[in-house]
Amino acid sequence: MLELVGAGSIDGSFTSITFEEDFIAEPQANIKSDIKVIFTGENGLFNQLASENITELEVQSGELTLLSAGVDKITASNSTVLLDREVLTISELDLGEASTFDLGPSGQLTILDNISVDATSDLGSKIQAGNEGKIIHNVYRKYCFENLSLENVDLEGDAIINLGLDAEITNSEGWIAQNCEDVLCADFSFQYPCAGAAVTFENLSEGAISNYRWDFGGLGESELENPIFVFDSPGSYVVQLTISNSSGDVNYELPIEISSNDLTKPTVVVNGSNLTSQQPGSSYQWYLNGELIPGATNRSLSAESDGSYQVAIFNDICNRVSDPVVISSIPDQEQDLARFGIFVGPIPSEDKVTVYVSNTYRGPLTLSLVDMAGREYRRTEVGKNTDELEIEMNLPGRQGLYLLKINTNNLTLHKKVIKQ
Repeated sequence: MLELVGAGSIDGSFTSITFEEDFIAEPQANIKSDIKVIFTGENGLFNQLASENITELEVQSGELTLLSAGVDKITASNSTVLLDREVLTISELDLGEASTFDLGPSGQLTILDNISVDATSDLGSKIQAGNEGKIIHNVYRKYCFENLSLENVDLEGDAIINLGLDAEITNSEGWIAQNCEDVLCADFSFQYPCAGAAVTFENLSEGAISNYRWDFGGLGESELENPIFVFDSPGSYVVQLTISNSSGDVNYELPIEISSNDLTKPTVVVNGSNLTSQQPGSSYQWYLNGELIPGATNRSLSAESDGSYQVAIFNDICNRVSDPVVISSIPDQEQDLARFGIFVGPIPSEDKVTVYVSNTYRGPLTLSLVDMAGREYRRTEVGKNTDELEIEMNLPGRQGLYLLKINTNNLTLHKKVIKQ
């Protein structure tokens, strides 16, 4: 037994202490920093009440009962650690081969920094409770463990912990049992956080992802994998990325600080299909429908397809992006629309457009919104029985050029719509 009574102390040049029965330190005891305590006995108690935490408690054999906190990291292998208190908070938990962490009837273990598991199929590890235990790990991180089983222990917090398809999970909520490569974990980084810039978001997510949905502080959305977004004003914004597949969705949000911008907004000069930035910059980047065009880093660009084009000019700190210009082989029918009393706006728009119809026509009216590949995104069918009609249409999440088709019994008109 190792017992520190009163103001007893542990000090010296050593870095670890081994004990086989009990480790007891009273509140006035002094324990040197960076000390590791190792249990190698069959049955023992750990009751560490000193103000200085033990850096690591390593349990190498037998069963050790924890009566107190007072430790940063717990490592266990070929042993059982029994929690004999309602709540314990540690920085790290490391479970090795043939190890069991028993939370007692309904203990709660909070892990602040990291969890690791190094077990084999023959010598697995286990976390269990007699009734209803709880692990809380509030670090947003994806873990993939094998050979770890759970019984009567729920997981809470931001951590995503996958135990594999063959995991034994009994009466335990919050854990995942999938192929590791399929487990969703949303993450992203960003560049050029300046007002008026093409703030570039890079998706760093993991898993079998079917869909992306970005929310830029409530100012706009995108369904692109790696979008850009323009914040008009400096300030603090919370950007959220939600990824999903048939199994569910996971979201990740990150506050970003948008600073001021000294660059002048560039203007795109259009000459047929040739586009040029009127303003010079130290470098350039062109975008089509909100996506970066790889290799398009010259001052001029030859537009090879229909869509909404923008250019960003750069200095050493940030960039500034132009308003979009539309290149389209579809003829403009603005005069025909006006002649029939049809007006559509605003264009460009971030979320929706309103169709105003003012004429004497009575009968069916169909509005359909399609992209440049002919894919239909929205369709609205109404019966027009008054002179005046107003219809709102939500735009798709993806930026770019769309075509609004307006059909009556014997007339088809269309209007180009820009989602920015």
